Amino acid sequence: IGIEVEVGDEVGGGIVYYVEANKVHGFIVHKENIASPTQPFGPGLALSGAAGTSKSIGSGKSNTEKLMAKLVAFRQSNSAWNNKKAAFELCDELSVTVDGDTYSDWFLPSQEELIEIFKVKDMLWTKGAGLPANNYWTSSEGDGENAGWSAYYVNFYEPENIVSGFVDKEAWLIGIRPVRYF
Repeated sequence: IGIEVEVGDEVGGGIVYYVEANKVHGFIVHKENIASPTQPFGPGLALSGAAGTSKSIGSGKSNTEKLMAKLVAFRQSNSAWNNKKAAFELCDELSVTVDGDTYSDWFLPSQEELIEIFKVKDMLWTKGAGLPANNYWTSSEGDGENAGWSAYYVNFYEPENIVSGFVDKEAWLIGIRPVRYF
């Protein structure tokens, strides 16, 4: 049985920020940033280490799963990241319990999923889930040859204009806001 929801509804451990046409499915954003305001995305790699992620709406969960698998493989031959947490890993590990219901299916949003959050950022402030001025990681790796060492971000310093680009996965230290699909 599907229950219709609206953007701005508080359900599923966060705030609904995007609904599909049927209003029964969409995305929920966590109410707070996780970790510190300055986190690395994860290890910078050669192109062969890229996970093959997408920028589209609906790809954040699979992006996070692909990135997690690549991180496990990376750690087997590189101990430098054994005591560090990647942005997508922190989202994957998040668990939120509300009124006895636990939500543990959080992930790092894709570029387009995070842009949808940007579009409703003023509403999120009114719901107590505003995103402080910062750049935020997406689960979308850079394009083509840049995929191994870079990932996309969305700039939340901007008041109105959507600004997004890709930057170094380890050198840039920016914010993380998990989402989940319902």
